[in-house]
Amino acid sequence: MSNITPKAQSGLELMMLISYSMLAFSVVYIVILQNSAVTIKEKRSIESLKLTEVIAYEIDIATSIGTGYSKNVTFPDTILGETYNVIIINNLAIVNSSQSYTTPMITSNITGTIKPGYNIIENRDGQIYAYQ
Repeated sequence: MSNITPKAQSGLELMMLISYSMLAFSVVYIVILQNSAVTIKEKRSIESLKLTEVIAYEIDIATSIGTGYSKNVTFPDTILGETYNVIIINNLAIVNSSQSYTTPMITSNITGTIKPGYNIIENRDGQIYAYQ
């Protein structure tokens, strides 16, 4: 005969069942969390590339329309919670966050910087100005 009473054995079995269930739910939770992280990274990549395309488009429009063009443009403060900065160099619009994304532009004749938030893009005598 066993030294364990039926009530104690039931309690022990219940504790084991709860432990195994918690382990299984933890594994499922970790897998879901990893998939969410991958999805967020992919969305950030897409949004960063879209942002470089919008910046290049706005500068190309200012170049194409010519002298007198002025537009107020607002860019997001973050890309899905991640900070970024914009670099304009050698006919390229570059958005740097956790990775860099690049889109070509018509001109490299740009003065000023583009920053997250409110910006003004102007064409003054063929020179493109970007400022806040």
